[in-house]
Amino acid sequence: MKSNHIRQLGIGLLALILGLVFAPVAEMALASPINDVPAGLAASLGITPQTAKIIISIAILASVGFGLSLMRLNQIAVIIIMMGLVGAMVAVGYLDLWLMILIVIIVALAFAAKAKTVFGG
Repeated sequence: MKSNHIRQLGIGLLALILGLVFAPVAEMALASPINDVPAGLAASLGITPQTAKIIISIAILASVGFGLSLMRLNQIAVIIIMMGLVGAMVAVGYLDLWLMILIVIIVALAFAAKAKTVFGG
């Protein structure tokens, strides 16, 4: 039981560290070569820059999500880390804010449905 408590504390600290690290990184990324990546991908594939940003975002989210699934973390920890990553991509400009709001609503509805079945509603 004690190791589970320590593990949960470690997950919370990891989420806090990720949140603290992403804030200055997002500020620096606004004026860095990271903004040239979607333009280069768009030019090479012949697509719009917004589509290239979405493709890059999906690739990053999928790779981090796959890595987290291999770690077998609990669901809350994965959602916290992934939402931090989505927030960083919104701050950098790869994703739009409305997409983050949509993801938050979908996650909230999923937890509401789960809570309804747990509490017998």
